[in-house]
Amino acid sequence: MKKLKAAGIIITGKPEIQITNIIASGSLGAPVDLEELHERAPMGGRLVYEPEQFPAAMYRMESTRVVFLMFSTGKSVRGRQEGGGCLLGCGKSSAEAGGDEGPSLTCMKQ
Repeated sequence: MKKLKAAGIIITGKPEIQITNIIASGSLGAPVDLEELHERAPMGGRLVYEPEQFPAAMYRMESTRVVFLMFSTGKSVRGRQEGGGCLLGCGKSSAEAGGDEGPSLTCMKQ
């Protein structure tokens, strides 16, 4: 707000600030065979890989509504849009979500 005022922007009233999206990105540091991942780790049908439509494998966590995208380069994106409760995975490992052991995400409450 201070920077907006310093730039000469007039602010009347008290602005409402609301977080609607949280995104985290990372990298495994190595390529991933997404076809093999899709075949060997179906994760209860929540892992979708359709390379003709989108270049990443998409996993939707059921309990937290987190979406995890894994690209063949090993890069990943995790995010959550709108709603209450935890925004990023709540510390659940992928094993708790139905997959193999893997890193957990930190819980960030609104």
